[in-house]
Amino acid sequence: VPPGAQPHHSEQVVSFTGPLEGAVAALQTIATHIVRVCREPWFEHWVFNSSCGVEIPGFVLPMDRNVASQRAMCKVTQSLITSVQALGDQLQHLRSRLVERMTTLGINPNVDASELSQAEMNLQYAIALQAGAHQSLVGNAMVASTAAAAAAGAGNNVLIAVKLLMSVPEATALIGLDATTLQQIQGNTSTSMRLSEAIYPGTELLELTIQGMAKEAVFLALMHVTTVVVDLCGSMGSGDDHCDKGCLRMKLILPAKAAASVIGVGGQSVKHITTQCNVRIQVDHTPIPAGPGGSEQALLLAGTLTACQNTLPHILEHVGLIATEKDLVAWAAHTNTGTPIPGLILFAGNPTGKGRKPKHDRGP
Repeated sequence: VPPGAQPHHSEQVVSFTGPLEGAVAALQTIATHIVRVCREPWFEHWVFNSSCGVEIPGFVLPMDRNVASQRAMCKVTQSLITSVQALGDQLQHLRSRLVERMTTLGINPNVDASELSQAEMNLQYAIALQAGAHQSLVGNAMVASTAAAAAAGAGNNVLIAVKLLMSVPEATALIGLDATTLQQIQGNTSTSMRLSEAIYPGTELLELTIQGMAKEAVFLALMHVTTVVVDLCGSMGSGDDHCDKGCLRMKLILPAKAAASVIGVGGQSVKHITTQCNVRIQVDHTPIPAGPGGSEQALLLAGTLTACQNTLPHILEHVGLIATEKDLVAWAAHTNTGTPIPGLILFAGNPTGKGRKPKHDRGP
């Protein structure tokens, strides 16, 4: 648009349909292409000009041709909205009943999670979320935006992505009773997140994909995620029972080249990181196929919450180096969750791993 010869400010419509998580990945891909041309001299002219109100005889967009179908879809959408609102009312009623039940049983919401049954743990998550345990994170939106803007200004417009493995209780705590916690973190850090419905092969864990256009944004998102989980669950063991209170045993999935870069030649890089940050880092020896020509590996980061958070920028630095060499868009969109890999058990074959084991970590 407009038809005929295509000056620089002409435009075309891109349409895609599919699951929401697929649409998010598609939008991320589109964004990377827009970033590549945003400094062209014609781009500003295109931004500040609109084709709205311009009549083009005979021109109809493909998605506008079946008006009846559109109206039917609107009715379905409205029905879904009504159903979701009703479900929200039911959840609120259920929460009130759970709170009453907890009071009757004399359960203290602040008790150590290890002393609670699974049902009581889920109730503790709900009450803690409603009490606003994660509100201390809300004020960091300006920091995330500033960091991302600084990175963009420096020309660091490459997609950075990591995948975090989480247990079901940890994911439940992160999502929040009303499903707003995860949305709030994404908005505060200018990142996109996708939580899998299926488990990652070789584990009983869900996969949370975190991606953004700057290392700083992804780092802040990981800071938010780990802080929320530790606040509500006491620790973040990623399926491991032997994790002290206030500590992490984070299981990250990285592109295989990034995992190798973290270890470094002769293990020098990982030795420097573990010594400097007082953590333990272990990379599973099994590369897992991740789309055409790609593979990924699991990395275990163990230590206190503060120590692990201080380590994340070092790990993301290696991810960033790989991202500048090879676009991570396809890898970020790919997932191995729900794919059976016979015989695979993460971290089963290399229990000692790489790096130093802190005194507080009682894991294998």
